[in-house]
Amino acid sequence: MFRHIMTAATLTVGTTVAVLAASSLPVAAHDLNRSLDYFGIRATGAISQGHTRIENCDKNNDGYGTRTRYVMNDGREDYVGDPNGTGAGCGSETTPPGKTVISFKICFRPVGPDEYCTVWISA
Repeated sequence: MFRHIMTAATLTVGTTVAVLAASSLPVAAHDLNRSLDYFGIRATGAISQGHTRIENCDKNNDGYGTRTRYVMNDGREDYVGDPNGTGAGCGSETTPPGKTVISFKICFRPVGPDEYCTVWISA
């Protein structure tokens, strides 16, 4: 499968970092939300709950599937998509016990084998 990686010149990545306050999580724990906006194709990806919950939300009813790809602290890569597209809710999953997300990116796939993604984002 051939994949295209978008550069910062062709992709807008919005950033919102929310630091958890008054929590039993370590001070370094924080939630991360990123968005992909590529010629009207929009999706968001999020990492939360101490880097153990991954989310993907498809924001357009355009037929392109979106997913949040992620790498865990053991080096394994996985992804979560939005199973109902722009319908109510988003796709999410939790890492296995003892595993946390160390990086992620947001992707979409038009018809065919190619996938277009943001750059990897450190979690």
